[in-house]
Amino acid sequence: MALDPYFVGTIQAVAGAVALLFVWIGYRNRDKSGSWSFVVFTLGVFLWATGLAGDNFTAGFGPSFLAYRTALLGVELAAIGWLLLAMEITGRGTLTGRLLAVLGGWLVVMQLLIWTNPAQFVFGSGTALDDVLLRPEPNLGFWLHGGVSYLLAVVSIGLLAGDALLSTGARRTQNALLALAAVPIIVSNLVTVADIVRYDLSPFGFLVSAFVFAVVLYRGQFLDIVPVARRTAMEQMTDAVVTLDEDNRVIDCNGTARRLFDVGDDWFGLAVRAFFDPLGPAIDQHLEDSADNERELSATVDGEKRHFTLTISPIGDDFERGRVLVLHDITAQKRRERELERKNEFLDEFASVVSHDVATPLGVVENKARLIEMTGDTSHAEDIYDATTRVQSLIDQLEELARQGKRVGDVEAVEFEAVVREAWRTVESPSGSLTVESTATIEADRDRLRQLLENLLSNAVEHGAGETEPVSITAGVLSNGFYVADDGPGIPESDADAAFERGFTTGSDTTGLGLAIVRRIVDGHGWVVEMTESEDGGARFEITGVSVSVSVSDDQS
Repeated sequence: MALDPYFVGTIQAVAGAVALLFVWIGYRNRDKSGSWSFVVFTLGVFLWATGLAGDNFTAGFGPSFLAYRTALLGVELAAIGWLLLAMEITGRGTLTGRLLAVLGGWLVVMQLLIWTNPAQFVFGSGTALDDVLLRPEPNLGFWLHGGVSYLLAVVSIGLLAGDALLSTGARRTQNALLALAAVPIIVSNLVTVADIVRYDLSPFGFLVSAFVFAVVLYRGQFLDIVPVARRTAMEQMTDAVVTLDEDNRVIDCNGTARRLFDVGDDWFGLAVRAFFDPLGPAIDQHLEDSADNERELSATVDGEKRHFTLTISPIGDDFERGRVLVLHDITAQKRRERELERKNEFLDEFASVVSHDVATPLGVVENKARLIEMTGDTSHAEDIYDATTRVQSLIDQLEELARQGKRVGDVEAVEFEAVVREAWRTVESPSGSLTVESTATIEADRDRLRQLLENLLSNAVEHGAGETEPVSITAGVLSNGFYVADDGPGIPESDADAAFERGFTTGSDTTGLGLAIVRRIVDGHGWVVEMTESEDGGARFEITGVSVSVSVSDDQS
């Protein structure tokens, strides 16, 4: 194909000028992620195009050879810059210092070989001018240079095209256009390498690509809201973000997700169950639901129960091509909700006690006072005294209930028997006897544990003792907790669930708050309380979920 060398040189020079314009645009946006890779690429195209133009306009072997080698420098810079840009945009791979050193080292070594041409490694002795155009005789170094450059370009296009297929919206458009932008350059260069034309038409291909770059820059807002910003944004998110392909394998995730689920560097391609191992089968159940909505799930992570909201969104218009999972940690929110529920529950209990339990004895006081006033019979004063005593007891228990509704304080190693003895000294009565069958060291808030034991021991004395027969109480430890049992009449099985509710009582002179306080202390520690029948037919309260260690010899009193 006969073309005027000056016409070709002019087009190549124009392509170089356009490339220089893109260099300036990239430099002007140098604070944006990906800008420097774009500068390296377009600078390479500028040197490539102007070097070829110089070859067409210069006369003499020396100037032509200089221009041609400048063009080869541009080829390497363009290929390296394009690869770096593709890696930044797609997030496939990391721009480490080692990678940059390898690419930079390759560039330096190859250029030294091109410019010095030792043992004709790059250009053979047949390299000469064909009219005004240099015609190189390629040797091994020449093909090595071209092969690596092509390899970098193909890898870059593959990264961009693959990410475009897995993306949506603006990111898909940007990556698809950027992948296509390199195609005209490569095709025009292949035409030249195949010797279909005499001149290197690669700059012509770049002029076609320039229109694509213009669209991506100004319509796709490349270097503004460019996809490379997505990686930075994802890594800074406190939410865990994971992208799955159509086979539910992990193809992308941010640092929060990797840290939360403790996955290593080989996370790419992991099955969803392997990545989300702490979530167990729950993650599969949620993935089966194709609805694009928010749901809640829980998992034990590093020994702590955590709560999350899970949002699953499709890649594209449906879930056929994959999905994006976003997990937002709501553990703190759940704790606040539970605390608020406890406070509201206490307010309800308080209002109920004030409106009913306190109102009743106050009514007795009022009625008996009027009888004394009307009849002068002071025998009613005893009933007034009993009523005021009951009111004071209710007030004391309400205060204790409110205090136990707060969070448990510092947990420490506590000798179970010692605390039981302290609690018994507070409630000790001729109507009961205590036996400590076994003991151990347990982890608890000592003051709260003592109050719990006082209430259980008091409950046994008040409800277990007969008119003439004292109640026998036993206490001891279990492998994961402790118990308090008696040989009294016990509590009917039908009332077992209601026993811990505020106001429940089997006697007429008690407040019904003692076991409600026990439940609050148990809940505050994260324990579990259960009421069963003792071996002697009485009541047995077992508290489990307790950290127990170092058994000690039995004791009895």
